[in-house]
Amino acid sequence: MSFENRLGEKAGLHERAGKTWLPVFCALLAVAYLGLLLPVSEANLRLMIRSSGRASMLIFALAFATAPLCRLFANTTTSWMRRNRRAVGLLFAWSQLLHLFALLALGLWYPDPFLAGLDILTLAGGGLAYFFTFAMAATSNDRSVRMLGRVRWRRFHLIGSWWIWIVLAQTSSPAAWPVAIPLLAAALLRLQAAWATR
Repeated sequence: MSFENRLGEKAGLHERAGKTWLPVFCALLAVAYLGLLLPVSEANLRLMIRSSGRASMLIFALAFATAPLCRLFANTTTSWMRRNRRAVGLLFAWSQLLHLFALLALGLWYPDPFLAGLDILTLAGGGLAYFFTFAMAATSNDRSVRMLGRVRWRRFHLIGSWWIWIVLAQTSSPAAWPVAIPLLAAALLRLQAAWATR
């Protein structure tokens, strides 16, 4: 078997692995979040919201940093990250969906003081971030790229990812600094990669 064929075979294995690990990690996230939630109480709901929000930040930071890492540090690790970037993005959308369910449950079952603290800017900004999250997840496939055209598809995902980054960074609390650092680092990598390719 030639070297090129071995590389192609390894690439195929990595792509199949991405399809395999995504449902496994989605199930693990659901089980972990459910474990934080039970028994259901306001305190446990808030704990799940904080934990799922921070987990989402880490997952998003990984997906957000993949493209610039591939440009700046091309190697087998970043190549694997690039092949699995869509799966990581879908994992982020799943985590955010569970996070949203917890927020809705908190608003329905324990509305005070949660609902009193909401304002139109929070709802609009967060709502738009969720729109981008689910729209980007729905279009993370080759068929959508062909339908929208690569340029429009890339522009939509670029705008959406930066808006999600802004909302995540704005909602990050000082206590969440361990996950805020990777989020900031991912943005700096993006800016550095954009500057390097000018």
